[in-house]
Amino acid sequence: MIVRFSARFRYGALGDFLESCRYRSDDPSFVQGLTKVRSRDFQGAIHDFTEAITRNPNYADAYFGRGLARLELGDGERAKEDFQKAFSLFGARLLA
Repeated sequence: MIVRFSARFRYGALGDFLESCRYRSDDPSFVQGLTKVRSRDFQGAIHDFTEAITRNPNYADAYFGRGLARLELGDGERAKEDFQKAFSLFGARLLA
């Protein structure tokens, strides 16, 4: 499976993600990751989202956020892995 994203999709997805997560999390690392994404510190965001995932391996939003940050840094393969994990966890949540 090849994942391709246009710049328009990336920035639209990034904005939608930031807005949807704005009020949903009490995990400090996740919130710091969002703040770093907003300031375009994608490397720092990856670090913070990874910390959130370490504390909660089923944190779909953190995988998605880390995937977006990786995509912004040009790491499409690892971004794809994060997106796949996030979508799998989102699906599990919907079916629960």
